[in-house]
Amino acid sequence: LVVLDCSDNRLQQLPDTLGNLAALQTLNFGCNQLRQLPGTLWNLVTLQELNCIDNELQELPDTLGNLVALEQLYCSNNHLQQLPY
Repeated sequence: LVVLDCSDNRLQQLPDTLGNLAALQTLNFGCNQLRQLPGTLWNLVTLQELNCIDNELQELPDTLGNLVALEQLYCSNNHLQQLPY
């Protein structure tokens, strides 16, 4: 699986098994009701695009830096107060 689009579903959480999708390049879970992201998400070292627009996220973890292939991050319309270092 290279692209996963689970946007606009009113999801409140994503499964931890998401981190097992080793070849994933694009992940879109915008327009849901997520308050946090699964810790295993940061295992997706091939991920190039991450869309988490329009959720209820309050923070992005410091482990965001583990996504070494990430080129595009969309995270507007959340409750973020700061970005990780």
